[in-house]
Amino acid sequence: MSGLFGYVKSFLGYNGEMLKPVSGSLFSLNKCIFNSSQLEIRKGNGQFEYELVIKRVVYEGEDYDDSTKNSFVFPIQDRMNLTKEPALTSEHAFSWLDVTPGTGGHRFVFEISEDDEENSGRDAAEEFRVAICKCLYENRYQTSSSEANNEDLKQFLRGDSNPSSPNVKAKVPSVDSTPKKEVSTPQKAASTPLKRESTPKKEFSTPQKEELKTPKKGEEKKSGKTPIRGDPNVVLATNYPEKGTEAQGNQVVSMEAQLYQFNVNSNVFEPRDDVVVSIKSTGDNKTTFSYVLSMFKKAGKDLIFSQSINSDMNMTYFEKEHSVIWLYKIASHVWTWSLLFSNQNDEDTFKKVFHEKLWEVNSQKPFSKLKDEEQDWIHQSYREDVEMEDDDGLQEEDMMDFEDEEEFFESASEDEEEEEGISGKNSLLTVGAKNQRSFVARGSKIGVFAHTPDNKMEFKTTINRLKNGKGDYFTPKKMVLHEAESSMLMLNPEQKDTVMRMDLNRPDIIDEWKLGEIYPVNDLFHQTKLSQMDNEALVMGLNRMGFMTIDPRTKEKVVPNHSYSYKASTKPELSCVATTENGQMAVGSSKGEIRLFSSKTLSTPKKDLESAPRANTSLPGFGDPILGIDVSKDGNWILATCKTYLLVIPAEFAEGKNGFDNKMGKDKPAPRRLQLKNEHIAMMGGSVNFTTAKFNVTEGKDEETAIVTSTGPFVIAWNFRKVKQNQLNIYQIKQYDEVVVGDQFRFGDDKNIIVATPQNVQMAKRAVQTFESVSSPFRQSSPFKSSPIRRG
Repeated sequence: MSGLFGYVKSFLGYNGEMLKPVSGSLFSLNKCIFNSSQLEIRKGNGQFEYELVIKRVVYEGEDYDDSTKNSFVFPIQDRMNLTKEPALTSEHAFSWLDVTPGTGGHRFVFEISEDDEENSGRDAAEEFRVAICKCLYENRYQTSSSEANNEDLKQFLRGDSNPSSPNVKAKVPSVDSTPKKEVSTPQKAASTPLKRESTPKKEFSTPQKEELKTPKKGEEKKSGKTPIRGDPNVVLATNYPEKGTEAQGNQVVSMEAQLYQFNVNSNVFEPRDDVVVSIKSTGDNKTTFSYVLSMFKKAGKDLIFSQSINSDMNMTYFEKEHSVIWLYKIASHVWTWSLLFSNQNDEDTFKKVFHEKLWEVNSQKPFSKLKDEEQDWIHQSYREDVEMEDDDGLQEEDMMDFEDEEEFFESASEDEEEEEGISGKNSLLTVGAKNQRSFVARGSKIGVFAHTPDNKMEFKTTINRLKNGKGDYFTPKKMVLHEAESSMLMLNPEQKDTVMRMDLNRPDIIDEWKLGEIYPVNDLFHQTKLSQMDNEALVMGLNRMGFMTIDPRTKEKVVPNHSYSYKASTKPELSCVATTENGQMAVGSSKGEIRLFSSKTLSTPKKDLESAPRANTSLPGFGDPILGIDVSKDGNWILATCKTYLLVIPAEFAEGKNGFDNKMGKDKPAPRRLQLKNEHIAMMGGSVNFTTAKFNVTEGKDEETAIVTSTGPFVIAWNFRKVKQNQLNIYQIKQYDEVVVGDQFRFGDDKNIIVATPQNVQMAKRAVQTFESVSSPFRQSSPFKSSPIRRG
């Protein structure tokens, strides 16, 4: 360590010209940053961290603008994509990407002057090459470079093979002038990246790095496309994480594999090491279940890193590649890893063991306690060859992409915030169907917005002073439109056994339905999917132990012989519910289970008031809490939201039979897991926390075609038509400046999405695009079942 630092400290003072290309693979050298400069390499803040420093050199009598920047500092990391360039005025030039978070990833070029008094340009270039490659070696492998040979260092420098370039001999321009020459893209020294499968006939163009830059104010409208900005607080790490200590516990499985790491700049998974993969149990497997995934160097068996197994890893399987991909996040650092297995047996063994142990971590129960049919159902969800509808390829209607909004509405002004009541930010969105209105809760107020015929949001009014019967202000935790959308039902988090009813024509809270202490209510829902559009007085309530029928026309409000509750000893932990147009009901739980009930459950009076509800089908889930649930109008599909993935489950399992009205038993269809690509998650900050996903709501006999959800400041729309054909990677992502608090399709529409953020409400618009226009990785992922993954 000290040896290398001493070496690079001696490498100072090479004069050169620093040029900044604007973008792309062909470098347009349109701005000279420094006419004369010095290059230094210095030690960074942490062990094995280094920085490349370029300082302006000003000679006596030279004029320059002293308001401009006089130095640049660049972290020395794999992601900088160090490249040897054909120079404009000398034989020796190097370029790199600025990987400093939030800078936009611009490429810089440094030319080493030929007239350096102390060293020739060739000597200086060679010293610089060795020094910076040693820094990159230490940063990647977190060890001294003293034993590294030239072959070890060559991997860090691209383009060192005299790529063809124009024979440009133009004089370097002054700071005020703009050169017009272009330099061809240097070839990569690494081997040609391999794709996972043959190139399809239709494929989206490869995104360029500059698509990820932070746009200047007003730039979005000019471009027609809004570039997605990576999280400036997250470092896409290129070195190994701190290895820590080896986990102590019982070995579950061990095998050899190749370890790869994703390089966001080259869009390639680059080889890191031949490894021994280990999964160990660190719990007692009775009351606690915990497991650790570890990587050891195949040679020497030294620990590389260990990671606790959990759902945040977003483990993804690629059968055709015999590989897996996952994420590792520590504080602000995110790694994207991949394992390539040498044979089918090792791959199958790893997948089976991993998702069984993941289920145990989430459920804190042994996987062996599940019925055989339930184990098979869970295993099926990780298969790619599930039965599906015939894939008809990409049709014109499948080529959706987000457009840029032209306007937005603030939900409250500064003056409104100073009014009496509870101030706050937008926290809840409810979208109407019959009256084409959206309602947004903001503290103790509700903003009302109209959906216009030209698909815009028009602010109508603010409903002030949400108060309970005692005159106390409250912020609703649930809002449900009721009685042909003429009234709004609300839940006050401070009154768990009470439902508030607001007359939207006045608008005032005119009723408080007291359900009693034995009927706390956590959620409200309708008996059928679209009954909010009818003059139906009945409404349903849900709590963690059961569900109830509420009839406001009765004195007791709750109808006992149409209400069900499980025994306390069963601990069902119900969390969410949705109904079909025929009144069938899907209920999710915080334990990950999903229960399917027929329409008769609520419509038929029960004989025994103490009887518990009986689901025709119970799905075990994956141990992750079900945060939200939706069903297709016809009841053929269930959409369950978990923190890091969505589950799309076919409810139909035989001709004319579904799991609501019949027991599925061993005939449970395989679920489909919708996950974002790990490369996308890494750029979004390294973690996902989905809001409740929803189908678009259709009229008549039209089927659902799209799914919408959000995580952080990103809205994601999946192509449900293709999901049914097992094409799970067709989605678009749109980024906002704030966290999204609510999103839902406009009624009868799969192109327009109402989006609420803490300060704004707007309509996100989607439209059919051409193949060429859908280029950003955040706008459309690969349209094929297993997206081509390139390896260096």
